[in-house]
Amino acid sequence: IFDNDANICYVRKHEGSSKILQFDKKRSSWFSKNRSRFKHQIDSRIFFAKCIILTEGDSDRNLLGVFEFLKTIEPNLNLDSQDITITSVGGKDNFKKYRKLLDSFEIPFVILTDDDAKGFFINYASISKDRLDGNEIAVVIKDGDLENLMEQLDPVLFQSVKEKFGRSKPTVAFEFAKKIHEKNTNILKPIKDFLLLAVEKSKK
Repeated sequence: IFDNDANICYVRKHEGSSKILQFDKKRSSWFSKNRSRFKHQIDSRIFFAKCIILTEGDSDRNLLGVFEFLKTIEPNLNLDSQDITITSVGGKDNFKKYRKLLDSFEIPFVILTDDDAKGFFINYASISKDRLDGNEIAVVIKDGDLENLMEQLDPVLFQSVKEKFGRSKPTVAFEFAKKIHEKNTNILKPIKDFLLLAVEKSKK
């Protein structure tokens, strides 16, 4: 996709028939100028999924990886079987380029990001320890970042995991997801609802 100058044609099913999509002139020029850089910045899996979950960083991606532990008891959260891909964009400033690509080919997506990135979006939903509020494609962690959310979900567990794996935020997120699943899946309802938002988008 990123190694040559060929045009990208994206084929998707639409109302029982195939629909072919390509960049418009403006975005084609933008993509051509940045193609070599995109090879190292863009996760090419986005072109092969029914819906993409974009996270700001690896920690957010790892927390959402809780679906791996939930899918055996909640089949509707089996993202793999529904061709839903979670990818980290590597910082809030990179959401824009991903959105340009996904919008160009009408690939559904949802976003999870910290509160300080809400200025990037005209409309957004919010997520807190209690609930997911709204159904916009961009979901902002209310009044903080991922660490704040994990601490609010289970303060004792978060501190325990942080003390053990504190040097690596992605590892903290992964271990927290694994252990909170074992402890009490009901606490994860806001996370589940966010994942189900992606499932809903994948069916459109």
